[in-house]
Amino acid sequence: MNKLILLGAGFAAEAIRDRFLETPVEIHGTSRHPKSDSWINLRFDLSDKGTWSSIPEGSDLIWTFPAVPEEQVREFHAFLKSRDSVIRVVLGTTSCYLPETGEITELSPVNHSTERVRSELFLKEQGANWLVCSGLWGYGKHPYEWLAKGLIRNRNKTVNLIHVSDLAEYIQRLLVTGDQGLQLNVSDGKAWWWRDLVANARRSYLFFGENPDDGPEQYRLIRNDRLVALLGQHHFHTPFLVEDEGLTPDLPK
Repeated sequence: MNKLILLGAGFAAEAIRDRFLETPVEIHGTSRHPKSDSWINLRFDLSDKGTWSSIPEGSDLIWTFPAVPEEQVREFHAFLKSRDSVIRVVLGTTSCYLPETGEITELSPVNHSTERVRSELFLKEQGANWLVCSGLWGYGKHPYEWLAKGLIRNRNKTVNLIHVSDLAEYIQRLLVTGDQGLQLNVSDGKAWWWRDLVANARRSYLFFGENPDDGPEQYRLIRNDRLVALLGQHHFHTPFLVEDEGLTPDLPK
């Protein structure tokens, strides 16, 4: 792999790019409004076929933004194939899984009614590795911000997380293997109660808003057993989620 193209230029793409900085791999990012003096220097808009040719021939690609609409995803895949380029990884989200509680594995049913899921499954069938990601944080984004914005309604609910640097680490490991068509849950393997996060944020003077509602308990754990078995153990980023700060993660039994 000599040339890696990151479709999208968000904070996940930035973390992936940073992971490859000290390698000989040439990396480019795409944007609707690229900058010639930046690594994000390829103009690309899935809805504008005139921009597709900006992707260099013979490239490996990582798809970091929602793969919709489905018809254009399929057309773009065919275009890439005609130019000897390959989508190696597509990033999804654990919201694709139908069960809202319990332990979630790669065998759990997914919601085929959503266009994004159908597109990602299509890309997986064509050889892309489908990385189903828990809540992404890092690079200036933090779950405490979700609390501050009032996005969390039930404090008696768990949240599953993955730091973008950990995601980037596993992507790099995966690309080395040459595996194709895998579905892997990418998560730190823990389920954190929002009530514990709220308490810790208050102790650390990081949250002063109103408490989320005291609703019914909803436990959901995204298991990462397959990820770890295939690509190895990893010391996941948990700088604000540590037991000695009073947080008690629910671990797989």
